[in-house]
Amino acid sequence: MQVVKDAGFRLKKKDRRRPNTKAHGIDLGKGHAASLFYLPCLPEAPKARIWKNYKGPERLPLDVDGWLENPIPVETDDYEPKQVEVETDDRDDRPVDQARVDRALDEWNSSGTSSGNGDAGLWHLFVELRAAGLPHHEVEAMLLDAARWANSPKDRERQALRIIKEHRW
Repeated sequence: MQVVKDAGFRLKKKDRRRPNTKAHGIDLGKGHAASLFYLPCLPEAPKARIWKNYKGPERLPLDVDGWLENPIPVETDDYEPKQVEVETDDRDDRPVDQARVDRALDEWNSSGTSSGNGDAGLWHLFVELRAAGLPHHEVEAMLLDAARWANSPKDRERQALRIIKEHRW
């Protein structure tokens, strides 16, 4: 899309108020792989073409070793919490209430993992672990672990990541 815009085709469709601005006409709602029939085709006028042509004798095969040594990063669903060093404050000095942590985990295991209780259960687990005085990185690890045992683990993992992101202390 950026190549098309850089070539001067800025508008989604023709606008009579801006007759000198070109319209690309690409259906932006059909961007998935099954919609290949929506890709641009060759224009009537050959000079109106904006795509680069890489055919010819100067074209060489890809350097596979170079691609393997310098891969493009790929997003994954895996998430590993990292312990972050922060300045200590009064909360870091207080002891962890392990009995409260154990009760919260028992409650999660008995009711939070059952159908219909995951959302509220995971939130309650977060509140209790935080109130028990656990450091952020431990709460993070416990929430993600709990999410894996939920009735709908993908939903709970997204919820856990959202809680972790929004409630840093």
